Amino acid sequence: MCLLILGQSLFNITFLNLDSHYMCMLALIALIPIIIVIVLMGLFSWPAKRAMPLAAIASFMIGFFVWKMPLQWLGAATIIGALTALDVLLIVFGALSLLAVLKKSKSLDVILSDFKQLTHDSRIHILLVG
Repeated sequence: MCLLILGQSLFNITFLNLDSHYMCMLALIALIPIIIVIVLMGLFSWPAKRAMPLAAIASFMIGFFVWKMPLQWLGAATIIGALTALDVLLIVFGALSLLAVLKKSKSLDVILSDFKQLTHDSRIHILLVG
């Protein structure tokens, strides 16, 4: 059963009185960019720099042709997506920089030895870090 129908029945949401089969079709169409990324990166081992632009183009085309979104909306959504990606990249860059500093100053070795003194069970280490 389509998740959109489930959501509509659970929360009593009406989407312009659209047919439930049509809504399921729209939900499946919305999954196309995600499926593209999973197939290209997971099955064909494509790098993200090749797979993600194709998914972005598919998203853009679906928004324009299926949902009839104005180009201004598509442009705004693209800018918001790029800024969100920049936020994530800055967080990852900061984490990798911190890891490099910890390795260079040998602080990571001290942290690891403290963990090993605490317990030898790696599952407990994961719980402590998490």
